[in-house]
Amino acid sequence: MTQPESPWTVSEAACWLKRSEEWVREQARAEKIPGVRFGREWRFDPAVIRAMIPAQPAEPIRSDLARTLEARLNASAARIALRRTS
Repeated sequence: MTQPESPWTVSEAACWLKRSEEWVREQARAEKIPGVRFGREWRFDPAVIRAMIPAQPAEPIRSDLARTLEARLNASAARIALRRTS
């Protein structure tokens, strides 16, 4: 039998959500992130925080620069291939 995971601190939640600690506190105060306050400290359920992380895209997001460079590389490769066959 596994023991339940202990509640996370603001710092741990911020790390998982890739946000600042202040942002996590603001969201908790606004009740957008469910948390429990013990005195001056917030605690968060790890399962809830993990569920808030969006799924990774199936294909990596590519910048316009990367697409432009790839197009130029493909065009250069096509020109080289044509020269070799001529």
